[in-house]
Amino acid sequence: MSPTAAIFQGFSVGLAIAVIFAFGWVCEAAGLLVGAVLLVLAPYLMGRSARKQAADREGPAPVEVEAHAKISVAILLLIFPLLLVALILGAGFIDIAESSHRAVVLAMLVIATVMSYLVFFSTLTDWFYVLPHLRGGCGTICATSLEGVWRGVTRVWLMHRAFATLGQIAGATALVALAANSWVRPLDEVVAGVIAGVATIIAGYYLTRAAPLLAIAINPPVQVGDTIEIAEEFTVHKPEDLREYFVVDVALEGVKLLQVQEDDRVPRDGPDARRTHDRTVDVMEISKLLRGRRAVRPCRERCQRFTEHCACESAWLPAVDEASAAGASEAA
Repeated sequence: MSPTAAIFQGFSVGLAIAVIFAFGWVCEAAGLLVGAVLLVLAPYLMGRSARKQAADREGPAPVEVEAHAKISVAILLLIFPLLLVALILGAGFIDIAESSHRAVVLAMLVIATVMSYLVFFSTLTDWFYVLPHLRGGCGTICATSLEGVWRGVTRVWLMHRAFATLGQIAGATALVALAANSWVRPLDEVVAGVIAGVATIIAGYYLTRAAPLLAIAINPPVQVGDTIEIAEEFTVHKPEDLREYFVVDVALEGVKLLQVQEDDRVPRDGPDARRTHDRTVDVMEISKLLRGRRAVRPCRERCQRFTEHCACESAWLPAVDEASAAGASEAA
């Protein structure tokens, strides 16, 4: 979740649309720009309720002011390159020559734009939908972890990241195949065939994961906020040794887990003060290792700060109450 990355992503989408416009495909550029605006609105509207509820609660802001400013700049960059190119073309500084491969160039530019779309949409979904939920948009996660709304958040989290990753792989493969068939094949058919074949094999390796991944996204075995028992291969025969973890993050790359101790405690002393997670398990393997799941018990004496997004006012380690500390000093 990097707002700085969103600036580059927004600029990439805007630049791709601007290049299409510069080549003379005005209608295509306009259509892609409208699509980009609609994709921006989708996660914004999806997370509107969660952002409002998180803002009404005591705790971290749904989206930090600095991050919100960077994301706003990223959205504005969708239009800026297009306006710049329009001014340059209007002034007559550049002249796009006709090309025998214009159809191929248009196809490649559209593919590149869609690839940029998917990544930008994924980042905006993280910021406008997922993050506000983690910060109290549907209640504190420690008190509501097994409620159905977290299953929905988990599904969206998995789906948008999966589409972004798989879209990049499919798009890159299509770009390589088009380039090989259009520009390499007239020179050497063998080289073109090898390039296209290697790209297809690499893409096939990842795309074969698409079906099981989408099945997991539709019906995830765990959801963010769960406390789960993991059976390691070397401790399956010792049920009393099963480890418990808090599900912090879910993604195509893996499920991030934070180990918890008795009474759902997470030590935050010394070097462990800013532990984010202790291990990552492949999203395809989590169901095989899963031996139990339950709701995390609400923090009792103080907020345990399972994640940096927990909706409580305190920092990682809650500040000591001054009155209590003074009373303890007098008693001593």
